[in-house]
Amino acid sequence: MREFLFADDLAKIIVKLLAKTDLPDWLNIGSDDEYTIRELAEMVKNVVGFAGDIILDSTKPDGTPRKKMDNTSLKNIVDVEYTEFTKGLELAYKDFLRRYTK
Repeated sequence: MREFLFADDLAKIIVKLLAKTDLPDWLNIGSDDEYTIRELAEMVKNVVGFAGDIILDSTKPDGTPRKKMDNTSLKNIVDVEYTEFTKGLELAYKDFLRRYTK
């Protein structure tokens, strides 16, 4: 499982935190939404319109163990709104197309 955060959401949260004083030494800013690599691949496939198959190699290691974080402290300090993950993928892909395709 992996947690993802839309970069614009991070920027908005940082701006809100900069207006505060007496913050803790660290805060988890993660969204709490977790996805498997297969779920991520399926979402990316749908956003970019890829029609092929997704093939995962189950003989490879599973990767880093899950590292679920708690963002309760952040939510107690500032109001946070996270972009829905698929919407963030769509926005990022549109930005990529705008910048890098002619």
